[in-house]
Amino acid sequence: MNRLVLHDAATFKLKRVFRGHTDLVASACFSSDGTTVVSGSHDKTLKVWQPSGLQHTFTGHSGPIDGCLSRGGIVLSWCYHSDNVPRLWCLKTGLLLHVLEGHYQTIHRCVFSPDGDLVISASRDRSLKIWDAKSGHRLHTLLGHAAYVTGCAFDRNVLVSLSEDKSVVIWNPATGSLKQRLEKGSSYINDFALHPQGRSVVCGRQDGTIDIWG
Repeated sequence: MNRLVLHDAATFKLKRVFRGHTDLVASACFSSDGTTVVSGSHDKTLKVWQPSGLQHTFTGHSGPIDGCLSRGGIVLSWCYHSDNVPRLWCLKTGLLLHVLEGHYQTIHRCVFSPDGDLVISASRDRSLKIWDAKSGHRLHTLLGHAAYVTGCAFDRNVLVSLSEDKSVVIWNPATGSLKQRLEKGSSYINDFALHPQGRSVVCGRQDGTIDIWG
Protein backbone atom coordinates (compact mmCIF):
# COMPACT_ATOMS: atom_id res chain seq x y z
CA MET A 1 0.00 0.00 0.00
CA ASN A 2 1.44 3.38 -1.01
CA ARG A 3 -0.88 5.56 1.05
CA LEU A 4 -1.55 6.36 4.72
CA VAL A 5 -5.00 5.81 6.16
CA LEU A 6 -5.92 7.76 9.30
CA HIS A 7 -8.71 6.50 11.57
CA ASP A 8 -10.26 8.01 14.67
CA ALA A 9 -8.77 6.16 17.66
CA ALA A 10 -12.07 6.18 19.57
CA THR A 11 -14.56 5.32 16.84
CA PHE A 12 -12.25 3.75 14.22
CA LYS A 13 -14.01 5.83 11.57
CA LEU A 14 -11.98 6.86 8.56
CA LYS A 15 -10.72 10.44 8.93
CA ARG A 16 -8.23 10.97 6.14
CA VAL A 17 -6.25 9.23 3.40
CA PHE A 18 -2.84 10.68 2.58
CA ARG A 19 -1.53 9.98 -0.92
CA GLY A 20 1.88 10.86 -2.27
CA HIS A 21 4.21 7.88 -1.94
CA THR A 22 4.85 5.84 -5.07
CA ASP A 23 5.79 2.58 -3.36
CA LEU A 24 5.02 0.62 -0.19
CA VAL A 25 4.75 2.69 3.00
CA ALA A 26 6.85 0.77 5.52
CA SER A 27 6.57 2.96 8.62
CA ALA A 28 4.62 5.83 10.15
CA CYS A 29 4.71 7.69 13.44
CA PHE A 30 2.96 10.63 15.12
CA SER A 31 4.58 13.67 16.66
CA SER A 32 4.22 13.92 20.45
CA ASP A 33 1.33 16.39 20.10
CA GLY A 34 -0.48 14.22 17.55
CA THR A 35 -0.63 16.91 14.86
CA THR A 36 2.03 15.58 12.49
CA VAL A 37 2.69 12.22 10.87
CA VAL A 38 5.99 11.07 9.38
CA SER A 39 5.95 8.20 6.88
CA GLY A 40 8.83 6.21 5.42
CA SER A 41 8.55 4.35 2.16
CA HIS A 42 10.24 1.97 -0.23
CA ASP A 43 10.17 4.85 -2.72
CA LYS A 44 13.26 6.16 -0.84
CA THR A 45 11.46 9.18 0.60
CA LEU A 46 10.31 10.30 4.03
CA LYS A 47 7.21 12.49 4.03
CA VAL A 48 5.78 14.82 6.66
CA TRP A 49 2.00 15.21 6.82
CA GLN A 50 -0.33 17.52 8.69
CA PRO A 51 -4.15 17.82 8.52
CA SER A 52 -3.78 20.23 5.62
CA GLY A 53 -1.77 17.70 3.63
CA LEU A 54 1.82 17.06 2.64
CA GLN A 55 4.33 19.44 4.23
CA HIS A 56 7.76 18.10 3.26
CA THR A 57 9.40 15.31 1.28
CA PHE A 58 12.90 14.28 2.37
CA THR A 59 15.20 12.51 -0.09
CA GLY A 60 18.83 11.43 -0.15
CA HIS A 61 18.76 7.83 1.01
CA SER A 62 19.48 4.95 -1.35
CA GLY A 63 16.77 2.53 -0.23
CA PRO A 64 13.64 2.03 1.94
CA ILE A 65 13.40 4.60 4.73
CA ASP A 66 12.25 4.62 8.32
CA GLY A 67 11.93 7.72 10.49
CA CYS A 68 10.77 9.34 13.70
CA LEU A 69 10.23 12.74 15.30
CA SER A 70 11.70 14.40 18.38
CA ARG A 71 9.85 16.65 20.80
CA GLY A 72 12.10 19.47 19.64
CA GLY A 73 10.90 19.43 16.03
CA ILE A 74 13.72 17.39 14.49
CA VAL A 75 13.00 14.59 12.02
CA LEU A 76 15.33 11.57 11.97
CA SER A 77 15.55 9.36 8.90
CA TRP A 78 17.57 6.26 8.16
CA CYS A 79 17.75 3.57 5.50
CA TYR A 80 17.54 0.02 6.82
CA HIS A 81 18.50 -1.62 3.54
CA SER A 82 21.37 -0.08 1.63
CA ASP A 83 23.03 2.94 3.25
CA ASN A 84 24.62 3.63 6.63
CA VAL A 85 24.07 7.35 7.17
CA PRO A 86 21.16 8.64 9.28
CA ARG A 87 20.01 12.18 8.59
CA LEU A 88 18.46 14.92 10.72
CA TRP A 89 15.96 17.41 9.26
CA CYS A 90 14.16 20.49 10.50
CA LEU A 91 10.44 19.78 10.79
CA LYS A 92 9.49 23.44 10.34
CA THR A 93 11.60 24.31 7.29
CA GLY A 94 12.22 20.90 5.76
CA LEU A 95 15.95 21.63 5.53
CA LEU A 96 18.67 19.05 6.09
CA LEU A 97 20.44 19.74 9.39
CA HIS A 98 23.04 17.01 9.77
CA VAL A 99 24.34 13.86 8.12
CA LEU A 100 25.48 11.38 10.79
CA GLU A 101 28.53 9.66 9.31
CA GLY A 102 30.39 6.97 11.21
CA HIS A 103 28.79 3.55 10.67
CA TYR A 104 30.25 1.35 7.95
CA GLN A 105 27.28 -0.99 7.53
CA THR A 106 23.53 -0.50 7.28
CA ILE A 107 21.39 0.84 10.11
CA HIS A 108 18.82 -1.42 11.77
CA ARG A 109 17.26 1.09 14.14
CA CYS A 110 17.49 4.70 15.36
CA VAL A 111 15.76 6.37 18.30
CA PHE A 112 15.73 9.73 20.06
CA SER A 113 16.31 10.07 23.77
CA PRO A 114 13.09 11.03 25.61
CA ASP A 115 14.13 14.72 25.73
CA GLY A 116 15.12 14.72 22.06
CA ASP A 117 18.68 15.82 22.76
CA LEU A 118 20.37 12.57 21.69
CA VAL A 119 20.12 10.17 18.76
CA ILE A 120 21.06 6.50 19.09
CA SER A 121 21.78 4.40 16.01
CA ALA A 122 22.11 0.59 15.91
CA SER A 123 23.98 -0.99 13.02
CA ARG A 124 25.02 -4.20 11.33
CA ASP A 125 28.61 -3.16 12.08
CA ARG A 126 27.98 -4.46 15.65
CA SER A 127 28.05 -1.00 17.18
CA LEU A 128 25.71 1.65 18.51
CA LYS A 129 26.49 5.33 18.27
CA ILE A 130 25.21 8.22 20.35
CA TRP A 131 24.90 11.58 18.61
CA ASP A 132 24.09 15.11 19.72
CA ALA A 133 20.83 15.91 17.93
CA LYS A 134 21.47 19.66 17.78
CA SER A 135 25.07 19.65 16.54
CA GLY A 136 25.19 16.28 14.80
CA HIS A 137 28.43 15.43 16.62
CA ARG A 138 29.15 11.83 17.54
CA LEU A 139 29.49 11.54 21.32
CA HIS A 140 30.11 7.83 21.89
CA THR A 141 30.59 4.57 20.03
CA LEU A 142 29.26 1.59 21.98
CA LEU A 143 30.99 -1.75 21.42
CA GLY A 144 29.97 -4.92 23.19
CA HIS A 145 27.88 -7.07 20.86
CA ALA A 146 29.36 -9.96 18.89
CA ALA A 147 26.87 -9.72 16.00
CA TYR A 148 24.52 -7.28 14.29
CA VAL A 149 22.82 -4.82 16.63
CA THR A 150 19.18 -5.13 15.67
CA GLY A 151 17.39 -2.81 18.09
CA CYS A 152 17.69 -0.14 20.75
CA ALA A 153 15.46 1.67 23.22
CA PHE A 154 16.02 4.69 25.44
CA ASP A 155 14.15 5.73 28.55
CA ARG A 156 15.33 8.17 31.19
CA ASN A 157 18.95 7.28 31.93
CA VAL A 158 18.86 3.77 30.49
CA LEU A 159 19.86 2.69 26.99
CA VAL A 160 19.16 -0.90 25.99
CA SER A 161 20.24 -2.75 22.85
CA LEU A 162 19.63 -6.21 21.43
CA SER A 163 21.64 -8.19 18.93
CA GLU A 164 21.73 -11.32 16.82
CA ASP A 165 24.28 -12.59 19.36
CA LYS A 166 21.14 -13.40 21.45
CA SER A 167 22.02 -10.88 24.16
CA VAL A 168 20.56 -7.68 25.56
CA VAL A 169 22.96 -5.03 26.83
CA ILE A 170 22.25 -2.13 29.18
CA TRP A 171 24.40 0.97 28.70
CA ASN A 172 25.08 4.25 30.47
CA PRO A 173 24.24 6.82 27.75
CA ALA A 174 26.11 9.62 29.53
CA THR A 175 29.45 7.80 29.34
CA GLY A 176 28.83 5.16 26.67
CA SER A 177 29.95 2.45 29.10
CA LEU A 178 28.46 -1.03 29.32
CA LYS A 179 26.55 -1.53 32.58
CA GLN A 180 25.14 -5.03 32.28
CA ARG A 181 24.84 -7.87 29.79
CA LEU A 182 21.68 -9.97 29.92
CA GLU A 183 22.20 -13.40 28.40
CA LYS A 184 19.69 -16.17 28.75
CA GLY A 185 18.43 -18.82 26.37
CA SER A 186 19.76 -20.15 23.10
CA SER A 187 17.20 -18.67 20.73
CA TYR A 188 17.35 -15.38 18.83
CA ILE A 189 15.46 -12.39 20.23
CA ASN A 190 12.71 -11.16 17.91
CA ASP A 191 11.82 -8.02 19.83
CA PHE A 192 11.97 -6.41 23.23
CA ALA A 193 10.33 -3.70 25.30
CA LEU A 194 11.71 -1.39 27.98
CA HIS A 195 9.59 -0.48 31.00
CA PRO A 196 8.50 3.22 30.83
CA GLN A 197 10.61 3.97 33.90
CA GLY A 198 13.51 1.75 32.89
CA ARG A 199 12.78 -0.79 35.65
CA SER A 200 12.65 -3.95 33.55
CA VAL A 201 13.25 -5.39 30.09
CA VAL A 202 11.02 -7.96 28.36
CA CYS A 203 12.27 -10.01 25.42
CA GLY A 204 10.43 -12.35 23.06
CA ARG A 205 12.49 -15.12 21.48
CA GLN A 206 12.01 -17.20 18.35
CA ASP A 207 11.53 -20.38 20.39
CA GLY A 208 8.36 -18.91 21.93
CA THR A 209 9.88 -18.02 25.30
CA ILE A 210 9.72 -14.64 27.03
CA ASP A 211 12.54 -13.34 29.22
CA ILE A 212 11.90 -10.69 31.87
CA TRP A 213 14.73 -8.90 33.62
CA GLY A 214 14.20 -6.36 36.36
